[in-house]
Amino acid sequence: MKALVTALAIALTPLAAGAQDVALSPAQLRAVAVQVLREGDPMEAIRLSQLLLERDPTDDVALYVKAEALLAIGRPDLAARFGAAAFRSTEEDQLRYQAARLTAKAEAEAGDFTWSQLWLRRATPYVPSPEARAGLEQDYRALRAANPLQLSFGFGVAPSSNINNGSSSETVVPYGLGLFDLNADAQPLSGIEVSANGSLYYRLRRTERSQTSFEAGLSGRSYVLSDETRNALEELALEEYEDELEKYERVLQGLEEGDIPPPPPERPDETTGFDYSDATLTFGLEHVVAPESGPRRLSYGAEIGQVWYGGDPLRHFLRLSHDRTYDLGPDGSFLVSGLAEFQVEDGYDDSWTLTFRARHALPATEMGALVITSGFGAALTDDPDRGYQGLFLAADYDFAQPVFGNVELGLGASLDARVYEATRYSNQPGTTVDREDLRARTYLDVDLPGFEVYGFVPRVTLEAASTFSTVNFFDREEYSIGLDFRSAF
Repeated sequence: MKALVTALAIALTPLAAGAQDVALSPAQLRAVAVQVLREGDPMEAIRLSQLLLERDPTDDVALYVKAEALLAIGRPDLAARFGAAAFRSTEEDQLRYQAARLTAKAEAEAGDFTWSQLWLRRATPYVPSPEARAGLEQDYRALRAANPLQLSFGFGVAPSSNINNGSSSETVVPYGLGLFDLNADAQPLSGIEVSANGSLYYRLRRTERSQTSFEAGLSGRSYVLSDETRNALEELALEEYEDELEKYERVLQGLEEGDIPPPPPERPDETTGFDYSDATLTFGLEHVVAPESGPRRLSYGAEIGQVWYGGDPLRHFLRLSHDRTYDLGPDGSFLVSGLAEFQVEDGYDDSWTLTFRARHALPATEMGALVITSGFGAALTDDPDRGYQGLFLAADYDFAQPVFGNVELGLGASLDARVYEATRYSNQPGTTVDREDLRARTYLDVDLPGFEVYGFVPRVTLEAASTFSTVNFFDREEYSIGLDFRSAF
């Protein structure tokens, strides 16, 4: 911003009589352009800045002055173009901040709220003061409320000890028939989870007390296998290939003259984490109402979706949801929600899953904020190991005060208990057992505002989860350390 400060300083120095007839230096011409703009003559400011740009098309002060002058005469489209050019041309943080803010304002006045939001994010690394940061966040929230289109994206990386939800048991007893060793791909596989997601919300209609939006989302996970996992899977694939090859050779030996031999088994492809990847695509509608009395907010949703696993279609579903949010005054807020999901998956009966949750957000104190969630769920199907009834309980706590400077902490724990209608498995040959699972999960979130990038704060999550089942095959353990980003505003 030194160039602009210098220009302002020169502009405050009166010109001597007849100076207007003397050729001005670029620095003096910048100062005059700034001065006439501040005095309310944007047309003259445009003329003077153009003279400077004819000399040097990358003159950052001239570009900024022209952008501000164009905005003043009602040309936000051109103002945005020259504001962006000023941002790219300058090397001074203060001018970059002002150019990004000016471009955001121009985009908003032109009706392009999405680009305006992006320019506000581009301004965040150069915010000069806490007051300026608060103003930027306020403007961003106002744009988000005005913009019918909302886009959000996420990305995460998480080393995990169990990317495939493998069993902690080394053996399995299917239908009580016999005891079998589990293959490597049914036991925990370690690796690095790489996830990404994106969503689009578009407001179709809004009244004083309601809003209807279209929603679309795409999320996916894939994995980078550890060397130990890759070696185990490749060894398993080779063993299975050799077994198939022996069977094939026995078939060849049994052929008579003139018989056409079957095709030989194919050698296994290289094992990759993509074999365990999944992706989900959804489309939906949401209708939100703010009643005059009673609940503060009502939400109704309908969504359809498709799930892929390992690149192949897995299932598709229909979801119907309803939420009610109540203000409890000094006791915080209370949300009740219901979800019904109908699933169609090859090889299984069609099923319904019903979930009901109650969430109580207690008032924040000087120590932090506590949220308690409880719920009930049921899956209605005749398929073994899929139909269940269960209870859920969770507590999440965010500490109010940062530690180690500006590190923010949050932690939580949950319990999910389920009783299954039937199971294919038992613990000993010739026996049966009722399946009951208890899943315990705990996590610690560590937010690092000091490493914020364009308004996105990195979050490190340490997580541990275990499933304890009356059927040994369903015992699970998983430990992971994840890194993702969340919006700071």
